[in-house]
Amino acid sequence: MTFINIKDLIIKSASYDANFCKSRLTFIIFERKAEEILQRDQLEKERSFELEKQKFQAEQSSIGSIKSFEEISPRFDLQRMLPQFEKDGDMALYLTLCERQFKILKVPPDLWVTYLISSLPEEIGSLQSQKPKSMILNT
Repeated sequence: MTFINIKDLIIKSASYDANFCKSRLTFIIFERKAEEILQRDQLEKERSFELEKQKFQAEQSSIGSIKSFEEISPRFDLQRMLPQFEKDGDMALYLTLCERQFKILKVPPDLWVTYLISSLPEEIGSLQSQKPKSMILNT
């Protein structure tokens, strides 16, 4: 039997309803198109999720590679770590000890003056704080 013979047998059958067959065929086509659209949307969501995931991972790796000052050096209470200056003591010895302590603790050199002024006696600290900013930064 050929395809045409089978078609003729179906069409000439007493239980054949043309409207039912057309509506059923239309419904099957509609279901397949809807399923195809759903699959396409799902694939698009998966791709967008993977793209966001890769962006997030790249951002995390770049943030992890750039370390801030707080991450590099732990916080210390430098007032307790630095030696106390005595009014009758040797200033050169005191500054040498402070410099060594700063290097051990990895304090950036531009912050040394700030910590030193607070640890020096009030008379010496006030002299340093009265200097112009440009003079302090150039030395």
